[in-house]
Amino acid sequence: MGILFSRTAVVGSAWLAGVLACAAPAQEPGASGNAKVAWVRRLDGDAPRLDGRLDEPDWSQASWIRGLTQKDPVEGVPGGELTEVAFLHDEHSLYVGARCATNLTGRLRTRLSPRDDMGQT
Repeated sequence: MGILFSRTAVVGSAWLAGVLACAAPAQEPGASGNAKVAWVRRLDGDAPRLDGRLDEPDWSQASWIRGLTQKDPVEGVPGGELTEVAFLHDEHSLYVGARCATNLTGRLRTRLSPRDDMGQT
């Protein structure tokens, strides 16, 4: 069974842009002792669309962090699925992109909680 990138996320946050724009560590050293470093790329064009897709050219130019480790169930062990993150910023916002793969293609189920069902509140 192939790996499917089942979820992508893009989130903007102005207050965090100044903190991460100076290449702060993205993760504390784990069992392997190797800290990850996040390089935040300044946007060349318009802000990315917040549509769950990472298809703008700036994302392909971003520095993606790979080789992340898990916290649960065993801290410091490589995750069972590929997960990678990247950061973009402009003068107002920080954009975080995440690609989360799964081998559970076709077996994933989602449920709306009352909090998620904004149209029925």
